[in-house]
Amino acid sequence: HIFMYFVLGMLVVNVLKDYKLGSKKLIGFSILFAGLYAVTDEIHQTFVSGRSAEARDVLIDTIGATLGVVLYWAILKIIMKRRLTVNAKV
Repeated sequence: HIFMYFVLGMLVVNVLKDYKLGSKKLIGFSILFAGLYAVTDEIHQTFVSGRSAEARDVLIDTIGATLGVVLYWAILKIIMKRRLTVNAKV
């Protein structure tokens, strides 16, 4: 699950970055969304025979999403910094 939520975190931050939220809100909302999705995923599992919801899974999923969000955000910052440097030289 950690890898799937890592990818989800990257996808969510990719969508929300266009809303110009600022770094803290972008990271916070992205992690919040992915974490809430993890909660709903666990609730869904209670309706599946042989499956159960576990808070530990929500934590692991949210950690994976957080890693994806932070990595994507860091890459965005590096790209933006390079663009500013290139534009300043022109």
